[in-house]
Amino acid sequence: MQKLRGTANEEGILPNDYTVTGIFNVGYFDYDANVICTSLENAQELYNLNDGVHGLLVMLNDPYQADEVRQQLLQTLGPNFYATTWMEENSAILSALVVEKNMMFYLLFFIVLVAALCILSAQITFVVQKTREIGMLKALGATNLQISGIFLSQSAIIGVLGVLAGLGFGILAVDYRNEFLEFMRHATGWELFPESVYGFNQLPAIISAHDVAIICGCSFVICILGGVIPAFRAGRLKPVEALRYE
Repeated sequence: MQKLRGTANEEGILPNDYTVTGIFNVGYFDYDANVICTSLENAQELYNLNDGVHGLLVMLNDPYQADEVRQQLLQTLGPNFYATTWMEENSAILSALVVEKNMMFYLLFFIVLVAALCILSAQITFVVQKTREIGMLKALGATNLQISGIFLSQSAIIGVLGVLAGLGFGILAVDYRNEFLEFMRHATGWELFPESVYGFNQLPAIISAHDVAIICGCSFVICILGGVIPAFRAGRLKPVEALRYE
């Protein structure tokens, strides 16, 4: 064939004809675009493998045991074989997801930090406005800790309400994420989550109780810390100074 290339007697081998009986959609762009399902006999004939195969696919009940099973297979099969896991074959997208997750934690931290600064500003203003009332409470025998506790409890209430509202709206947004993307696609014509870029035709999501607990707990603590300085200032206020101009 190499000798006949470019001559009048050049021969070409036509590919085998196959009939497409169906199109599948697993929701993963790379598989939908590059994978076909056929009989073993046709696949062996297509690749001239005779009775051989390129490899075997092992499906596990627990996908996170892939590394352990891989080591067992390598020990059993010997050095003439190699095995890869789904994590190795999809390392690029998994690494990208890890980076995006870490970035989201940083973004959430700074968003909550801005909210804590707003609480700090509001509490300072509230302490200034209630200077007379603080002086009266101190004159009646209220301790520094009690006064500080009043203002700190306000920060705690704001933090609880904010965390509960954020948690509720967040879970609601996750549950209806694909409906929202579909609405935006029809309303604006923009593809906010292009399948060719991200590899999925829908936005996948898993609600992790561990991550939710960390986010909610850290948000509440930051909100509490935002009210510490105004509460400390209110507790240290002297009754005489508070009532001097009253």
